[in-house]
Amino acid sequence: MSYSVSHDFLQEKLLNSGATAGASEAHGTLCGTISSAGKAPFQDWVRQVLGQAPVSGDVLMAEVAGLLEEVFVESETGMASDLYEFELLLPNDDQPLTDRVRALG
Repeated sequence: MSYSVSHDFLQEKLLNSGATAGASEAHGTLCGTISSAGKAPFQDWVRQVLGQAPVSGDVLMAEVAGLLEEVFVESETGMASDLYEFELLLPNDDQPLTDRVRALG
């Protein structure tokens, strides 16, 4: 399974938006919620990741919320699939090992 949004791209957008979580942490939180509750309310997750609800008219927040929605839908679909192709959203294998390990923590 691959995501339409790369870890690095989402990480950059989250950092630029002042989000309270990075890409890996946001995805891990989502996956944990889906695993324990069977589903996750999208708006609650976005507020948790961004530290607030997206503000109407804020172009960057709208873009980030759209990216998060893509990851949300793809994650829910992947975790519910019987094909067992689900993967965590982590830095690519060609990234430095320290970056990849940091994303796991």
